[in-house]
Amino acid sequence: MLQWGQDVRSSSGNLLVRHGFRRWSQPELHKGSSRYRLNWRDRVVELHGFCAGLYGGGRPGFIYIRSNNHVWAYLGDEPPVPGHYPSALLAADLDPTWRKAFASARDEFLAWVEHYLSWRRRFLSSGVRP
Repeated sequence: MLQWGQDVRSSSGNLLVRHGFRRWSQPELHKGSSRYRLNWRDRVVELHGFCAGLYGGGRPGFIYIRSNNHVWAYLGDEPPVPGHYPSALLAADLDPTWRKAFASARDEFLAWVEHYLSWRRRFLSSGVRP
């Protein structure tokens, strides 16, 4: 997803961690790649090889699920365990009930992506090394 996998293995160090993400995993709940979590504004951005999204803040969030290559409004307050997406917490972007909330959360997530990519460009052009 984007270049996040490569950013983790960057010659400048783990760029997600340098950006402020916390790397964590719960082996008892899921196997595989690490989850990266960042508090951003009044939300949480979480990245994982299976999904990426924006959660919390007392309003619907946004999630991209890689296995079905689809985006949803996410109705839970906490990020889901990667690979386990309760259908009761997923709202289709075409559902008129959730269309406006989906668009707002999507736009917030895309604003974070732009923020990160801008930071990444500045950081990599600065020549900082581990």
